[in-house]
Amino acid sequence: GSTSFKSILVLILKTGNILNDGTARGDACGFRMNTLLQLSTLKQVEQSDPDSSSAGPSSLTLVDHLVGLISVQKKELLCMTQELSSVHDATRVELDDVGSNINKLRADLRRISTSAGVRGCSQDVDGQDASDGSPCAKKQDIFQTLAPTFVSSAQEKITELDEALKMARDTYIEVSAF
Repeated sequence: GSTSFKSILVLILKTGNILNDGTARGDACGFRMNTLLQLSTLKQVEQSDPDSSSAGPSSLTLVDHLVGLISVQKKELLCMTQELSSVHDATRVELDDVGSNINKLRADLRRISTSAGVRGCSQDVDGQDASDGSPCAKKQDIFQTLAPTFVSSAQEKITELDEALKMARDTYIEVSAF
């Protein structure tokens, strides 16, 4: 994950705790993601000058102040956009499509596994037995030799994909509920 994003979220949490100090919300351990939307609506109220007739809201928001603080004191956090560059592309991926692609891979692997167990090349074109060292027999032997190793390795990879998909779905559900 992005360490910069985590650090920015911690900064937002600490800022919220300072702003809410002395209230029931002043010692929060976390916040809901939809709270982030409020950062751009919370505007600064300037103190009135004794000579000035009124104090009013500034055009600066809490987001503006946080960005200013980060750009001066924590410049390393500004690399967050590079750390999260794949998020945009990830929003276009449908988990159901990923599951469907994994199932297609599984079906293809079954076909390969079945083919590896069948000697489809036992006779040559003339109807003669091809187990005498002909090119057809050598090609079949190579396939039958390599296929079990490939199938085993591919099954492990598909299991890893299944586990990663389950983890992604669980995370999606957890974040959606948050």
